[in-house]
Amino acid sequence: MSNRRVKSLAIDDDDFDEDYYEDEDLNEEEAALSPEDQEQMRINTPKVRLALGSSYNVSDKDIQDALWNYYYDIAKSVAYLKSKPILSSSATSTNTTRYP
Repeated sequence: MSNRRVKSLAIDDDDFDEDYYEDEDLNEEEAALSPEDQEQMRINTPKVRLALGSSYNVSDKDIQDALWNYYYDIAKSVAYLKSKPILSSSATSTNTTRYP
């Protein structure tokens, strides 16, 4: 008969690092855009609006979300916004500050 030790593989809830998930719950101050990102938003938001044309009633918030998600790629942002079937209820908003 062998006399081997067996390591316990039981996982306790305490083993998980609670700090790992705290980054998902950023407050507004922590989520603020860097000065470079703010400049990109300021420059590119009107470019996307112009490329969309007057037939698309899209809020600055939606435009800035698209710019953020497509890394300030105007063509991809415009294509996404044109293909978006239902625009947000804030389509008439012109909020210029946006966080990721």
